Amino acid sequence: MQGCICVFAEHNQRYIKLGLISLKKIIIFYLLVSWPALVFADAYVAGVKTKITTIDSYNYGSVEGDIRILVANSVPGCEAGYYVNSSNTGIDKILSIALSAFHSDANIIIGGRSGIPWSGSGNTTYCKVHAIQIVK
Repeated sequence: MQGCICVFAEHNQRYIKLGLISLKKIIIFYLLVSWPALVFADAYVAGVKTKITTIDSYNYGSVEGDIRILVANSVPGCEAGYYVNSSNTGIDKILSIALSAFHSDANIIIGGRSGIPWSGSGNTTYCKVHAIQIVK
């Protein structure tokens, strides 16, 4: 009877070891496949009261018509600045508010989306404009 228990226990240990190896492989595979989604995860980044220092528009390549907005006080995740794609349906409204704030030297707050790479730069700390407001 004891021989049967030992064989059964040894048999289970083998399956447990195989199960752990398989589980480790599954976890490693999942991490390898999902890390790009974690690195480039789209996340809202709240802005702070600041002033616009630069507004540019591009007229070439994949960024033709895009707007870039640079600010005096950046926030973590949006250190390089903000951008609006030319295909964005709200680009005219965003540009209007940005130009108004720039020419009147008014304070603004820009909320951005980090983790959405801008094709106009290799810098990953540009944020896509989510919202812009003029504040006192």
